[in-house]
Amino acid sequence: MAIVTDHFCIVCPPRTGSTWLRKVLNHAEVEWWQSGEEHGLPTCDTSKLVNACMIRNPVTWLRSYFAYRLENPLKLFPYLDALIEELVDDSERNRSTPQYMLEKFAEWYRAEGRPFISDLFKSLMPNGGRHVFFIRQEDIPRDAAKFFGRGSSYVGPFCECQRVYGRVTTAMIEQSPYNESDLVKYGQLRITPAVYESVYSVEREFMERHGYC
Repeated sequence: MAIVTDHFCIVCPPRTGSTWLRKVLNHAEVEWWQSGEEHGLPTCDTSKLVNACMIRNPVTWLRSYFAYRLENPLKLFPYLDALIEELVDDSERNRSTPQYMLEKFAEWYRAEGRPFISDLFKSLMPNGGRHVFFIRQEDIPRDAAKFFGRGSSYVGPFCECQRVYGRVTTAMIEQSPYNESDLVKYGQLRITPAVYESVYSVEREFMERHGYC
């Protein structure tokens, strides 16, 4: 799915901050629309737009998706969902804690050896990742401000783009990038050294390329 304006296209893989970005654009009164399926590529022509893709540290992405699935029955990725369901069933029998389940989930991810998370990001990058600005979920306000600021110098009319940039950066100051319920929920799911190493061993190339090490 992509958030598209007259000049920009921002591809938003699941669990990377698209809810915050939509709030910011609405707060800044910037007209935008959604292009593509909820978790697919944009369907509009983005060749003349300034393109960005939101990304996230695979370690925190795995925890975020795991926490999301514990509370939401909506299945997005069968590859991950099947194991999560097994862990939930097992926890009901053995009273396993969410933290234990997360660590088992990470162990399974390492054993499988498939870089599912980075492959997901790569599959959704416009233009195959060429000439694309990356907005890191961990640095959304800063990276998004850089993106809109840089984009305003690429496309015209310049005065309109600069106006959008000013509105968006002002809105960023007023909109927290974090959901308070998420802070509580994720605080209960710790990224232990074992969880980190399990994901890093599979996602090392992507994490090193994008400064997540």
